[in-house]
Amino acid sequence: KRILLQTLLALVVIILSVNFSDVSAQVNFFDSGILVLSDSTTDVTTADIWVRRIHCNNVTSSAATLTIEDGDNVDYFTAVSVAGNSVLVANYGEVGVKFNDGLSWVSGTASAINCQVEGRQN
Repeated sequence: KRILLQTLLALVVIILSVNFSDVSAQVNFFDSGILVLSDSTTDVTTADIWVRRIHCNNVTSSAATLTIEDGDNVDYFTAVSVAGNSVLVANYGEVGVKFNDGLSWVSGTASAINCQVEGRQN
């Protein structure tokens, strides 16, 4: 029993010594931060990205449209209406959805929508 306990304690020490503070760098985590959308298409990234979550909010009192596409011009959101003073979240889970050759977005009304994308890149 004593040897088993010593072995378990040694494993705990090893596990606790692993640096988990930079896990995001180990998996090529991507976080755009909150960005204000313009009324012209803007590239968020031009590299393949596996999107886990897109968070957008309309900071105005009027509805505004949102279009999000990949680098191959495939629309994932096509002129989606985001109600005034509301939030839209697309959660694709841990695996995510692949956006080939990057991700770009545009709002039908400049400065009405703020968005953030999180995922991982190859």
